[in-house]
Amino acid sequence: GNGQGEGQRKKLRLMGSSLGGYIAARYAALHPDRVDRIMMLCPGFDLGSRWPQLFGEQELQEWEQKGFRIFSQQDGSAVRIPYQFVEDGLAQPAFPQYTCPAVIIHGSHDEVVPVQTSRQVLRATSPQRGSCPPGVDWGDLGERTALYVVDDDHALTKDKTLALTLKVAKSFFGLRERPASSQKDKQQQQQEQQPEHEVEVEKKFMLGGENCQVEKKLQRYLSEQSRDEQR
Repeated sequence: GNGQGEGQRKKLRLMGSSLGGYIAARYAALHPDRVDRIMMLCPGFDLGSRWPQLFGEQELQEWEQKGFRIFSQQDGSAVRIPYQFVEDGLAQPAFPQYTCPAVIIHGSHDEVVPVQTSRQVLRATSPQRGSCPPGVDWGDLGERTALYVVDDDHALTKDKTLALTLKVAKSFFGLRERPASSQKDKQQQQQEQQPEHEVEVEKKFMLGGENCQVEKKLQRYLSEQSRDEQR
């Protein structure tokens, strides 16, 4: 987060991949006073309309009737996911109306979340938004979303993509590398870069194909944000 003055709460700068990108946008929409800006990688917007594509109608019905589904994790172990996960996702807005500056990096060959979904984000949010060309001063963005479409898939692991992601993150978040003159300085720098609080909010599960994955977020976030809306 970045400081907002003495006695004021620090605003958050959020970054998320796939469903994590959606949750970053959802949190920013629910708490605009707490979020400075967000960066999303192949964000999983409009999940409800894609459930049938990911599983098929019959498999979804079987999941609902049974109440749970067994998924295989990347390490080969099995995990049981309740159908409530699907229902929680369907209860959320397809395109959260966040208002902070945002940037999206999306692979043109993404088979999990089609790149068209991110293009819809630009149209579904504030009409002032639009794709921002490279080189624009992030400080002048205001309430806009910049979209970078790259030659990659959902994983975004190509060397060129990783280099672009690092470059954009540094520019968008205003990150600066400080030279460390000694081992002690390096250790101190690493400690300072560690977040005050670190919470794991995601696990990946195989959906059948070797490269087909979906992220499951902890149910705690959904229940917490539901309580916030009810207040």
